[in-house]
Amino acid sequence: MGLIYSKNRFSSFSSETSIRFDYLFNNSVSRLSSDFYTYKELFDIIEYEKMDISSLETFKYAEIGNVEKTGDVIPENLSFSERNELNENLFKKIEKGDIILPKKGDILLSAIRPYLNKNVLIKNEKIYYTKAFIQIRPKINSSIFYYSLRNLFFKNLNAVSRQGKGYPTLKSYDLKTIRFPKDVIDYLKKQERKLINKISPLEKDIELLKASKKVKSNIINKVFSDNFKFDSNTIKDLERDKTYRISFTDLNNSIDFRSATKFHSNKYDFLKLKIFNQYTFKDFAEFMTLGRQIKPEHFDKESDYFYLMPNAIKNNKLNESLMKSIKFSFFNKLKHISLKYNDLILAASGEGTIGKSAIYNSDKDAVSSQFIMKIELKNKELVQYFYYYMQSTFFQFTVEKFKKGMGNMTNIFVSQVKDFPVLFDKILVTKIVDSITKQIDEQKKIDKKIEQKQNKIKDLIQKAMDPKI
Repeated sequence: MGLIYSKNRFSSFSSETSIRFDYLFNNSVSRLSSDFYTYKELFDIIEYEKMDISSLETFKYAEIGNVEKTGDVIPENLSFSERNELNENLFKKIEKGDIILPKKGDILLSAIRPYLNKNVLIKNEKIYYTKAFIQIRPKINSSIFYYSLRNLFFKNLNAVSRQGKGYPTLKSYDLKTIRFPKDVIDYLKKQERKLINKISPLEKDIELLKASKKVKSNIINKVFSDNFKFDSNTIKDLERDKTYRISFTDLNNSIDFRSATKFHSNKYDFLKLKIFNQYTFKDFAEFMTLGRQIKPEHFDKESDYFYLMPNAIKNNKLNESLMKSIKFSFFNKLKHISLKYNDLILAASGEGTIGKSAIYNSDKDAVSSQFIMKIELKNKELVQYFYYYMQSTFFQFTVEKFKKGMGNMTNIFVSQVKDFPVLFDKILVTKIVDSITKQIDEQKKIDKKIEQKQNKIKDLIQKAMDPKI
């Protein structure tokens, strides 16, 4: 592949207020004619206002991670009366003011990694969002402008983004530099009524499909609860009980003499039930270990050996593209704890990450960081079962109870996880795995239908353009 380059006069750099000289930005601007719309003519950038959260009780809240690449939002259901270790990090952000409530028709643009296209058209005014989004209010039809930003002008958004600390970021003042070709915008405005008549039925179909979907965690929890005859409402009832007493003799229930109120909270009492005390991880694990720390000099971009950090676990799946290449000498030194195909990998540190898990389904030779726990099972046929179980509320609450540390630096250790309870019945394994897999596959089919309809909308926007453009 040849070198791609562009030529610009030095005078053109000085005409841009921040004197930007990066290739994508200057190439984008240089290709446009002088006939364009500025941001002021197409949308307003909404300034953040301090919100009064004192009246909030139960509400929905979304971060960038709650937005799918399709623009769909799967918010967190939060309640100040049901605040716990799993969502405490979100409440702390909200209390510091990281919360906005956009209006219907507003568009939210992701300020972090804009290339992921996690941009949102607001249709539900009852969902709160993080300030990591840039909020804009279109002056033309919101739907058409939103789909245009996701497709026609997506490259423009990426072109004006800047390289931040390790990933691109988008600022509100960067948006102001985008020049929207006048002929394209005028043509879309001319086709507005025709486009809306075609898009609206597709949007309604998409909303119906979304409403029919089930949340993956709910599927997993229900299947385990139903099969082990456990009433999941028990956990909710225990969570509501904020006052409790324990005797001094009960403080020795942990091998390390834990005395914190959180550790002894009543909400974990369901873990004392017989069904949670028949098996532990050490009954099934062949080998368990944390990975090792790495130094900068051990990375090697040309190597075929890799290092796995917690950020490579996304949505309980392994994201191979986020693994870093390392020198063979470093890998070879740690080969005895290297990851094997079908190992379970568990994030063992850091609020917001701790407890997340995945299956190492890669053929790459890799070792993990000290923040990742490798769990190698004796029976490989149980990998899928454990993968589902580790996503259940039962396992997540166990992590919450036993993790140690302060603030964002909480940890769980191999010596603890070995004794974590496992809901297990040999007769039920296949039934549970098949039931969860079947229901998740059904959700994937719904996702496929949604994607097909979204692609139809994309095609409508593309075809509405003047063929000369």
